[in-house]
Amino acid sequence: MAWLRYRAAPWAAAVLMLGLMVTLLATRSANAGERHDARVDLDRRAGLAAGLMTAEARRYSDTVTQLAASLGVQQPLTPESFSAICAPLRQAPPAGATGVVFVVAAADGHVGSVQAALRSHGAEP
Repeated sequence: MAWLRYRAAPWAAAVLMLGLMVTLLATRSANAGERHDARVDLDRRAGLAAGLMTAEARRYSDTVTQLAASLGVQQPLTPESFSAICAPLRQAPPAGATGVVFVVAAADGHVGSVQAALRSHGAEP
């Protein structure tokens, strides 16, 4: 019976090696699949985030453009009409905006007269 034990040992070692190789290959294959799935998921999430950022930037730009156009055609622009035009922004403010201000361009020598004209129409400093 001892001779049987010596003949079985190489077969047992071969089966053990084969089992380890199959386990190693299966593990590598599973890891590669998980890495691929993770890459696909990350790409999908990055695309979704980019789309949301683009949509929000477009919304912000559209809101500012519409507000500028509305203020540009309002004659005369009074504090009441400015507040009325800006009122919808209180319900759906653009992301990141904390307020809306009215800015007037004036040359250095005309700042005082522009301020006086705006204050005579009810603007506050």
